[in-house]
Amino acid sequence: MNLEFKNMKVSVDSQDYYAESVSISEGIDLNYFSPLGTKSQGVVTLGPPEGTVAINFYVTSGSEIDNIKNSYGSTGFNEVKAGPFVMNKACLTSFSVGGDPASIIKGSLTYNYYGQMSSGSSPSKGDITISPAHGASSSGQLDSVGVTRFLNFEYSFEQSFDVKYSMSGEQPNKVVFVGGSQSLSLDVLMSDVNFEKTNLTGASGFCVSQSGFAERVAEVNLYNLCSEHVADLPISGYLKERSISTSPGAEVIESITVTQKYVKDEGCT
Repeated sequence: MNLEFKNMKVSVDSQDYYAESVSISEGIDLNYFSPLGTKSQGVVTLGPPEGTVAINFYVTSGSEIDNIKNSYGSTGFNEVKAGPFVMNKACLTSFSVGGDPASIIKGSLTYNYYGQMSSGSSPSKGDITISPAHGASSSGQLDSVGVTRFLNFEYSFEQSFDVKYSMSGEQPNKVVFVGGSQSLSLDVLMSDVNFEKTNLTGASGFCVSQSGFAERVAEVNLYNLCSEHVADLPISGYLKERSISTSPGAEVIESITVTQKYVKDEGCT
């Protein structure tokens, strides 16, 4: 089953998101069997229905981002509501935000959910006027990666879980966080022509030091067209990739990616 909607009211753990589109799909795995000595064929399900809900939304506040980040590494379930449909055993699997100077800043969310969705009444639509973040007003603190002017960006986070069921259980009884990572990719007008900061291994090579292979800190700051602060997207990681392109009469464009492996900050001393 697949459902797709435009302009549907969406919430995650009671935090509203102003969605551009929502897509929901779910299914079950079937096991067919044919016993010897019979002419019949049987079929059983291998487990409860499972599905995916994908949400594309306009970024309008820091609380939207904070609510999503609360699910980083979390083995608790989220409740996702999309119109009349409710998925109350959902786990965040991916989140991304991207934009350029001529676009509204939009985010994308993907949740896997366990157990069949339920349906109730449709929530009422409000008459709120939103002011989403826009690329023309947004900026960044990117000096540590050698960037002064960037043309576009994409921040992304991904994580995975091992979900287990128990005998006679239709709902998962254990969720184990497997791992996650986040990255920030930028297309920039190249200014670090000596590779003082965009050198993948640093000036002193593979040595782990401030002048060598070292952690970089970068942040994209999101603002709306009224110059009101909306949210920040910080990352502390390592330069993993870079590429350079140009053509006759054109600027030199450098593409860089900063990557960080996500480690859950719990149980550490």
